[in-house]
Amino acid sequence: MGDIEFSFDAFKRLVTPLGRSLLLIGLLAWLLAVFGEWPVMQIAAITCLILWLVALVTVVIPGSLTGRATVVPARTVAGESAVVALSASTEGAVPVLSPVVNIDVGNERHAVRLPTVRRGDEVTEELYFTDLPRGVIPVSPARQERGDPIGLIRWFQQITHSNEILVMPRTIDLPTLPGGAIRDQEGRPSDEVSMSDLAFHALREYVPGDDLRHVHWRSSAKTDTLMVRQYLDSRRNHQTIVVDSSPESYRHDDDFELALSVAASFAIRAASDGLDLSFLCGAHAVTNRGAEAVLDATCRAELEETDLGASVRQGMRLAPETSQLVLVTGGKAGRDSGSMLRSSLPIEVNALLVKADHRNMSLLGRDYGVTQIDIAKLEDLPRLVDGANR
Repeated sequence: MGDIEFSFDAFKRLVTPLGRSLLLIGLLAWLLAVFGEWPVMQIAAITCLILWLVALVTVVIPGSLTGRATVVPARTVAGESAVVALSASTEGAVPVLSPVVNIDVGNERHAVRLPTVRRGDEVTEELYFTDLPRGVIPVSPARQERGDPIGLIRWFQQITHSNEILVMPRTIDLPTLPGGAIRDQEGRPSDEVSMSDLAFHALREYVPGDDLRHVHWRSSAKTDTLMVRQYLDSRRNHQTIVVDSSPESYRHDDDFELALSVAASFAIRAASDGLDLSFLCGAHAVTNRGAEAVLDATCRAELEETDLGASVRQGMRLAPETSQLVLVTGGKAGRDSGSMLRSSLPIEVNALLVKADHRNMSLLGRDYGVTQIDIAKLEDLPRLVDGANR
């Protein structure tokens, strides 16, 4: 019974309503021709049979495509555009005449009619998308529509893999933030440089007071001059950026988008300054993987219920070596956010609180020992960060 049901489901998927109607008409015409002795029905039955034979012959002719869907650029910025380039080719000896390929981009389905595809050739059609919102826009596998020219049989064959368009938040160039205390490998603040914090840099001549353990004897023998190894301090500042993902903290969804733009701008600045970098927003956490991974995380970030204090503590657990922490939230966050932030961090960690709210004025202040920036538009951020450095 299961095999019968499966076969019937497959029949319904492959045979179009027109094909099923033609089968029914042909069967009725044959019955009337045989039992009702209607010669005209015999002609109708033969016509239906010929149409079905033509359909069956055409679908067995090889006509499959191989293809790929390429997103250009792979990452774009909110408000900008992207192109999905759909390319197809065939290995069959018979050209594929004007194939139709279906592909879903976001919530929209696109049916693309390609030019005739011949063996050894590759055809490409481009789909343009403009004014993209921040986020991840899924691109489904492209499916070639297969069937006969009459329209009796139809099925779809996947020819590409799935893809996605990463749309990053808008960013702006920022000045450098104060670094806070440098931490050692155990996460403790330290001004003492240990050998584990040093990286070999070059050889130089010995000067009185140098540690003889650093003498490079082979080079000294070659030059007849005492040479010592010179080291550089390899310790680095670590910036952690925490974005509040709670919808209760924001007056409008646009404020959350502004918060992500602020976070992404700080991440790019930190990477340019050579800082180690961590990022946390809701379920999305990145540490020590560079600005590109952080920007990808800002594409995927969404509003979800979280506790602000718990997020800050989670950020410190994510990167205990943090020397500066930037907390970005919305205008509806509690007035005690600064106090909460300061009490959640070690005293040597430099803290910055940013509240994104389009309805407020852009201001710079200080509360509970924490520098606070109220930001209404992204363009005001460089001026306020510069003021925070003074």
